[in-house]
Amino acid sequence: LLVGFAIASLVTLAGINAYQMHRVYEAANYGNEDTVPSMLTLDRAATAFYRLQHWMLTHAVSHDAKKKVDIDKRIEQETARVEQELKNYAELVSDDEDRRLLAENQRLFTEFKDVVAAVVALSWDYEQENAILKVAEKQPLADALSGQFAKHKLHNEALGKREAEAAAATKRQAAFVSLALLAAAVAVSLAIGIGTMRRLTARIAQANRLAAQVAGGDLRAMQDAAPRGGDEIGRLMDSLERMRADLAQTIATMKRTISRFLDLSMAVAAENNFDRLLPHLLGEPQAL
Repeated sequence: LLVGFAIASLVTLAGINAYQMHRVYEAANYGNEDTVPSMLTLDRAATAFYRLQHWMLTHAVSHDAKKKVDIDKRIEQETARVEQELKNYAELVSDDEDRRLLAENQRLFTEFKDVVAAVVALSWDYEQENAILKVAEKQPLADALSGQFAKHKLHNEALGKREAEAAAATKRQAAFVSLALLAAAVAVSLAIGIGTMRRLTARIAQANRLAAQVAGGDLRAMQDAAPRGGDEIGRLMDSLERMRADLAQTIATMKRTISRFLDLSMAVAAENNFDRLLPHLLGEPQAL
């Protein structure tokens, strides 16, 4: 029983530890699987957006048609990069707030694309002054989108910090649960061990009492005999009990024989006829 309980306790403790370690791993690995990729994606989108602003302003002040063609290509590339990074981020969304922030990024960028198109159109009409005024007029929109990217990054940092704290809390909880289970297993093992020792001690004491009883000449059956079981102590008790019963039977037989001989002896002395009683004496040993 004690060995079986110890094995069960170890298996249970190992299973709970494995489960808690898995929880700690998931919480701690959140940063690697979600926070870091999200931050990198937002950073690439923001960088492409800053480059887009640069090329838009460069287009607005340029008078060289050849350069304008090259800038158009760069504006298209950066616009596509921002859109692609925001699309990629959709697969990394963690919660409703994350989804709302992404939607706001996309809305502001859609508005900003209209600004870029308007500035480029004015620039191709060589209305550089109006193009620059348009850039200045829509600068609050650009600042809003930049702030939105920054706010979104802060949200991801908060998510990462929250998961790191959850991992630390899970680790502490796992340690507490493991220690509690270990303490409970030790306590129950001690209780089982003490109970088993007490039963063994009681049975050994019973065997000692039976042996002392027989040695003292008391061949009566023990009144407080406990169940013996099939182990070594139980077999020892059975052997002692058989020895006691055999001795009691032998002594009882001897007492009857001696009593019979005494009766016959008295009869011989009273009748003074040994020849008539001899057959009884010769037949008496058969009773032994």
